[in-house]
Amino acid sequence: RWLPDDVYLNCLALSQSMPVFKSLIEKMTKSESMWNQWFNENEPESVPVPDYEGEILQNPNVGPFLRLSILLALRVDRMFLGVMQMIRDLPFVGSRYTDPVTDTVEDVFETMTATIPTIYLLSIGADPTSAIENMCRKNKNTVDCISMGEGQEPVAEASIRLACETGTWVLLQNCELGLPLMVVLEDLLKDEIFPKANPGFRLFITAAESKEFPLGLLQMCTKVTNEPPAGMRAGLMRSYTVMVDQDRLDRLDTDMWRQLLFALCFLHSVVQERRKFGSLGWCIPYEYNGGDLDACIMFLEKHLYAGAISWNTLRYMIAEAQYGGKITDDLDRRLFTAYTQKWIGPGTLDPNFVFNPAENIQPFPGNFVYKLSMDKEVIKTREYAASFPDIDNPEIYGMHPNADIAYRRKEAASLLFTLGETQPKDGGGGGGMSREDEVYEKAGDLLDGMPPDFQEEVYMRQIRKQGGLDVPMNVFLYQETQRFQMIMGLVRKDLKSFRLAIKGEVTMTIAIADAINEIYNSKVPFSWVFTITNTLFSWMLPSIGLWFNSMKLRQEQFEKWLSHKRPLSFWMTGFFNAQGFVTAMKQEITRAHRKDEWALDDMVYHGVVKKMMRLDQVTQRPDEGVYIHGLFLDGAGWNGKSDCLTESEPKKLYCPLPILHVTATTKSIYRNMRSEIYGKGGGYDCPVYTYMRRTDLYYIFMVVLPCGKQDSRHWILRGTALLCNTEA
Repeated sequence: RWLPDDVYLNCLALSQSMPVFKSLIEKMTKSESMWNQWFNENEPESVPVPDYEGEILQNPNVGPFLRLSILLALRVDRMFLGVMQMIRDLPFVGSRYTDPVTDTVEDVFETMTATIPTIYLLSIGADPTSAIENMCRKNKNTVDCISMGEGQEPVAEASIRLACETGTWVLLQNCELGLPLMVVLEDLLKDEIFPKANPGFRLFITAAESKEFPLGLLQMCTKVTNEPPAGMRAGLMRSYTVMVDQDRLDRLDTDMWRQLLFALCFLHSVVQERRKFGSLGWCIPYEYNGGDLDACIMFLEKHLYAGAISWNTLRYMIAEAQYGGKITDDLDRRLFTAYTQKWIGPGTLDPNFVFNPAENIQPFPGNFVYKLSMDKEVIKTREYAASFPDIDNPEIYGMHPNADIAYRRKEAASLLFTLGETQPKDGGGGGGMSREDEVYEKAGDLLDGMPPDFQEEVYMRQIRKQGGLDVPMNVFLYQETQRFQMIMGLVRKDLKSFRLAIKGEVTMTIAIADAINEIYNSKVPFSWVFTITNTLFSWMLPSIGLWFNSMKLRQEQFEKWLSHKRPLSFWMTGFFNAQGFVTAMKQEITRAHRKDEWALDDMVYHGVVKKMMRLDQVTQRPDEGVYIHGLFLDGAGWNGKSDCLTESEPKKLYCPLPILHVTATTKSIYRNMRSEIYGKGGGYDCPVYTYMRRTDLYYIFMVVLPCGKQDSRHWILRGTALLCNTEA
């Protein structure tokens, strides 16, 4: 009962494919409590495997792989960590392939000569420009930085020729935007520049990935990948290697300078690491890099020189000006501000200040305590950062431990996909149905399962019976039904075309061939979901089975609404324009209060979570507003007894929300009502999204939820939101 179906199938496949695990199912049945305990461990890769630990330890060359095989079958979310451990444990590989690399620009510079340029292959969040400039100043030289783009090729070439004569340095940035020069640069360097180069001449190149970048130029350069470090330990070590040296640490001889400097570096690593959690981390994955940290450190240094510190000014410069200059989403700005309020303030200077949360759900590895470093020697701060745990508890970022599960699963899926893509593709053969026959049969089944079409004359007559198009909700229903019928018409037409193309009765176009491949792989054809301009046309789901099931549920809701008046509760997931739905509701409430002179522009939403958990418990419509069901909390759970937010249950990523009553009122009324309902804290402003991708495109509205024992900042750092759909 405790083993999910997909995990059981994994174990079954493992027992059939590897002789050493032939009796795996039998052993799990006999020692069920031991396996259950191992399955529920927070770090199963570090715990002895029941029934197989002795065999694993007896075979040092094979044992680590056997441990990984068990881990993949039962706990795929820990697979990537298991791979790292396997590499460390195998005697013929070793930890040098897993330890973070913190080579500095100085280390790379030692390999350079006037005739050996260095090219940095960039990735998101990494830019060596400031480090190169600092090194240039130390060497008492000058560097000419040129950002490549249209029209910059002659400027860059002239700069290289001048630097070659004078013995100065040149840094060509973003060279994937200056490919015309890159194509001829190899011959230019070999034939004209290098033969007469001054010994002090150095050429640095930075470029993002590009298939058109000339291979010859790559081969003549020292190649450096400058990826952002993974993990808090690597992040802090890199900051105190690349960004902060002994000279910078000595510029102010005060504890405050060293404490706040460490806090800034720690914050930088946190906001970098948070990006790996996808939309739960940041709505938009911003490219924070060393330049942002460097700008904040420079401002802090000058601010402390100027006199007494102004915390509001410092926070503003960090969250709004430096890092905030890249932030385009209001909720991401709110999140960054929450970090600065928590970690950049008078409390940071307290001798007992720690970054750990006051109460943690899951123990930190080795019960590690993240403290500030006030060492006067930069090497000691690096040593302290090197003592950080290998694996970070997400709670250090303010997130729930469950956030790690979603990230790890995505990471493992990506690794397995890459491994699968690199395997040789053998040709198929033998009997059975062909690919086309399977799609032909599948398309026929889908056609048979299509819901009936909506006839415009019929649904317009039904809408008129409910008040006609003078009622905002009826306008919304008309638009939704019309669009839904367009999608059903397209799907029905395409399925017939696919069958005719397979039979050879119509031309097999590239679009039809692509759609047939997608159906064969149980994917939804792209043309059913997006328009030719890549705009969302219908709804996103990962498989064609889920997509068709959603079509039937949507058709049922529209049919009931048209035939039996408004539903008692609405399944908002089934609407194309969910934002239009709540706007229509707001319009109706505004019209109902015409005598009170309510204006639509002055209205705000107000949501109340009811005690009803299931749709069948709803017996009547609300006096004003609508009931909504089918929403899920991401990043939090719901306490039904206290009617407030609470921590998520272990290993449960999404929590179903009870029936939500959404209504609208004026801003002045709501302002007074909010303080009465939620107290001084004011509750947590929880965004509602159509999909897990938290962009403005899928944003619907904001609802205030009671915070419970925590304050609103706690749920901001958790990334708490309401989702209509958890599958896509």
